[in-house]
Amino acid sequence: MGRPSIASARREQIVWALYTCLSRSDFGQVTIKHIAEQAEVAPGIIHHYFTDKDEIYSVLSTSILTQYESLLDEHLDDQPPSTDRSIVVLDFIVDQFILDRELNRVFYNLVLKSLENPEVRTPLQALLDRDRLHNEFEELPGAAIIAQIEGLALQNLIDPDRFTRQDFLTILRSFLRAENR
Repeated sequence: MGRPSIASARREQIVWALYTCLSRSDFGQVTIKHIAEQAEVAPGIIHHYFTDKDEIYSVLSTSILTQYESLLDEHLDDQPPSTDRSIVVLDFIVDQFILDRELNRVFYNLVLKSLENPEVRTPLQALLDRDRLHNEFEELPGAAIIAQIEGLALQNLIDPDRFTRQDFLTILRSFLRAENR
C-alpha cells in the first residue's frame, strides 16, 4: 500500500498562501516566490500543482465562495427555527464580510486581477452570484444587496473608524426595508 496523496492538501496550502499574500500586498507585487515562501514550499512545487499564478487566483475565488457558503449554512443551521433568517444573514454579512478587512483586501485584489484576466474573472463572477442572496431576501434583487455590501466593505477598508458594526447593520436593515416597500 502506497502513501496517501497529499496533492489536495498541498494545493489548498498554496491557495491559502496566496490569500495571505493578497491580504498584505497588491496583486501586482505578489509573485510565485512570495506564494511559495508563504506556503513554505519551493517555487517549483507550485508549478507542479498549478499551471500558472492565474490558476491559483481562480481556485482561490472558488475556495472563498465554498468556505463562506458553508459558514453561512452552518450559521443558519445553528439558529432556532423561529429566528428571522434575514436578520441572521445580515449579521453574518456584517461580521464575515464588511468587518473583515483582510478578506476585503483579498477580494479587491481579486477584482483588480480579474479586470486583466478572464480566467480569474469567471470564478469571481460565481463569488458574486446574486441568486443566494436573492433567495435569502425574497423580493430584494441580489445585485442590489451585493452592491450595498461591497460599498460598505469598501468604506470599512478605506475608513475603518467611520462606522461601527451597529451602523452597518442599521444601514443594511434600512436598505432592506426601503427595497421591500
